[in-house]
Amino acid sequence: MKKLFFLACLLCGSVLLFAQKVINDVNAEARSIGTFTGVSVSSGIDLYLSSGSEALAISASKPEYRDRIKTEVENGILKIWYDSKSGITISGDKRLKAYVSYKTLRSLQASGGSDIRVDGSINTDELVLRISGGSDFHGKVEAAKLTVRQSGGSDVRIAGKATSLLVDASGGSDFNGYDLVAEVCDLEASGASDIEVTASQVVSARASGASDISYKGSPTVKESKASGASSVRNRS
Repeated sequence: MKKLFFLACLLCGSVLLFAQKVINDVNAEARSIGTFTGVSVSSGIDLYLSSGSEALAISASKPEYRDRIKTEVENGILKIWYDSKSGITISGDKRLKAYVSYKTLRSLQASGGSDIRVDGSINTDELVLRISGGSDFHGKVEAAKLTVRQSGGSDVRIAGKATSLLVDASGGSDFNGYDLVAEVCDLEASGASDIEVTASQVVSARASGASDISYKGSPTVKESKASGASSVRNRS
């Protein structure tokens, strides 16, 4: 019994050492990483972000799935992907996850049906989000400059503050940002995409191809263009 209790304490301790955050995931395995300022995730892996000391843990429904999740830091970008091993097919719910704690974050990229979820808020001078291929981003951001580029049916649900905001959404993507207050907004939606945001000072909006741009607030309208069954509206 004492041995079991000691082992349980060790296991709990290893979890608590992940950037001083408890991960309630029995399948999670810590991995060593180098310094990074950006994260790129793909292959349907869900990314869970939190601020703190740099740390990484990987999880999947089975050890053989977890072992195929590859991670490396290249040019300051932590890349996370699943090695499908061409020619070998494994069926079943893999439940691929990556838990990442960061010190500094300037770029995030998700593709191939991956989701990014933020615990707390990303606070940074500049952040670039690239979300594509049916991927989602859910989180709070506070940045001086925020750039969001979406394509391929991606969804962004975002809150927070930005001094300067640029959003480019295409290919049936949605940017849900009424809870994001930005001073200066440059918005472009195409290919049946939708953008929602709160603008406090200046807004420029261009919508085409059955797209809609909606904003709240009383900003100065620098540019407003809509074509091809599209619309630009103030929803205040």
